[in-house]
Amino acid sequence: MISYKEALDLLRTEFKPVITNISVPLEDSVGYVLSEDIFPDINLPPFDNSAMDGYAIKYNPEIRKWRLIGQLTAGSESEFTIDESTTVSIMTGAKLPIGADTIIPVENAELQNDIVILNDNAHVEFGEHIREMGNDLPIGILAVKSGTLIETKHIPILAACGQRKVKVKKPLRIAVISTGDELVDIDNKPENAQIRATNLYSIISLIKDCGIKPINFGLIKDDKQSIANTFRKILESKAEVIITTGGVSVGQHDYLKDVLKELGAKTIFWRVNIKPGKPFLFSIIEQDGIKKYIFGLPGNPLSSFVNFNIFIKPSIKYIYGKASEFHFTAEIVEDLNKKDNKLHFIMGYYEYVFALDRYFVRKAGTQSSGNMYTLSQSNCMVMFPEELTEIKSGSIVDCIRI
Repeated sequence: MISYKEALDLLRTEFKPVITNISVPLEDSVGYVLSEDIFPDINLPPFDNSAMDGYAIKYNPEIRKWRLIGQLTAGSESEFTIDESTTVSIMTGAKLPIGADTIIPVENAELQNDIVILNDNAHVEFGEHIREMGNDLPIGILAVKSGTLIETKHIPILAACGQRKVKVKKPLRIAVISTGDELVDIDNKPENAQIRATNLYSIISLIKDCGIKPINFGLIKDDKQSIANTFRKILESKAEVIITTGGVSVGQHDYLKDVLKELGAKTIFWRVNIKPGKPFLFSIIEQDGIKKYIFGLPGNPLSSFVNFNIFIKPSIKYIYGKASEFHFTAEIVEDLNKKDNKLHFIMGYYEYVFALDRYFVRKAGTQSSGNMYTLSQSNCMVMFPEELTEIKSGSIVDCIRI
């Protein structure tokens, strides 16, 4: 059995699926990882323009009225040249006329018979309300860096840079199966010793949350031949990663390790010194020079959820060049105790207290590895280190957002 840190180090060393690039339409790119640096092909903005509706003038602090000689709207080409005694009406975004260097907001002046008069209480400063060419981003300056996870906030700048399509890293193809004689699909009512297959849908949603569309291979009985046949189908598919739930412990019907061994898989590690989620399996199968990566998660819902969030999600983010952004510290508001030397991940609920500029966290409920209600009431996991058996209320603890 290895430590949490040793498991993470092995994942970083061994989990290296080949990531190729594809082009997608800009409007479909949210959730993808950008695979090239993007630079503007024009200055942004491309010309000096007005930031407000108003009047364009050539600044002179002694002048407070001007003769109106025309109007400019956004998108119109200026045919006007103004001097210190003339002005044009200008709309937001319109290109400045020749000679203009300042904008008077429309509410700060009155128009009387083609004469614009500055209001008595209004004050004008040189250069006010003008967006200069290239002020946002000039040609040659990086707009969006390669490796950026594209979000809706990036779409305007990518569009301004002329990116009809963007080059992105192709999402992994991840196959998912859930094993267990006791499992029935979620639209069936369990009878006798049956339970609903919650893990299958939990893992599918977690994969989608990583920006990846999973391949659902469904439910498999605890039958060695059935598991082997399903794995052969998955290995013949284009899936690069396989995630299973159940069948990785030491029970008589936990066949997954045996099946993988017979198929030629190499076990990188099995069992990690954590709670919940100790029987976590990471294996690699190589066929015709192509590696496929297998993550075997425990059957208990909380255990599989924890394993995904502390091992698989960070591994996916790492290969896409994204650092984990989920760790934070908080003050625990109750005593925590344990009797073993495992690293515990305790389902917690944190809140930020603005007046104290600090996060506070507490347990979200009972910590049974099958307690899905506690999971639903949580927003973080509190890390209870191996070497400690007690954490006093008021201590600062490391947490992971979920």
